[in-house]
Amino acid sequence: MLLDPRITEVASDLGWLSHEQKGFLPGVHGIPEHALLLQTVVEETKTKRKHMSIAWLDMCNAFDSVPHAILNELFTSFRIPEDLRCILVDIYPGNRTDFAVGKEFIRIFPTAGVRQGDALSSPIFNLVSEPPVRAGKSNIDPRFLLFGSLVKTTAYADDIAVVTNSPSENQKIINVYTLTANTLGLQFNAGKCACLVFDKGKPSDAQCTIGDQLIRCLGPDDQETYLGTPIGGKLRFRPPTDLIPNLDKIAASHLAPWQKL
Repeated sequence: MLLDPRITEVASDLGWLSHEQKGFLPGVHGIPEHALLLQTVVEETKTKRKHMSIAWLDMCNAFDSVPHAILNELFTSFRIPEDLRCILVDIYPGNRTDFAVGKEFIRIFPTAGVRQGDALSSPIFNLVSEPPVRAGKSNIDPRFLLFGSLVKTTAYADDIAVVTNSPSENQKIINVYTLTANTLGLQFNAGKCACLVFDKGKPSDAQCTIGDQLIRCLGPDDQETYLGTPIGGKLRFRPPTDLIPNLDKIAASHLAPWQKL
């Protein structure tokens, strides 16, 4: 996907995106930054015997679920050139798709979903998912203090992690995220969410919920893969047994040789 860096630069410079959102931003290495931050939080918690809770939140079909009515509100609320606004409205709320079935055509009018693969898809989704991020981080509860700075949340598009001092605080933030996401037509998949809780530097079995569903609580030896990095009570890397199957998948893909390399 070709992404014009000016699109996300404008959104970031104008304050439309929180600094916690690092998905597809030009010149920002969001994946290693977020992963290293959470790993440091875990290590600091263990070393200083602190209380801490991390929750990883997974959205259900995030890009495909955004209602076009919400996108239309988004396009009309931002100060963007009118020509661009008309193009966006034509692509989304005014979009139609024709399918050829034999000699007949079936016409449908999609009502949800952010188009993927074009230069605007990522910044549009980041802007749509901004309200939950802001609602969650603006909560007045104290957050985890790391080297003099408060760690609240990390976001890479729809990959979100929430950091607090306790599972009860984390539950409050999760509830805020859930409520705000629901108003946008988005939902979290409790089956793919996870939490890691420490009590005086040691993993605890305290749990959090999405609605009325419990989310997986990591044990002392469990890991949650966040942005490709395993994070848990113990600092680990991907097992070496994953290397060969992953290389086989790359070799069998339709990538160009230089991309495979």
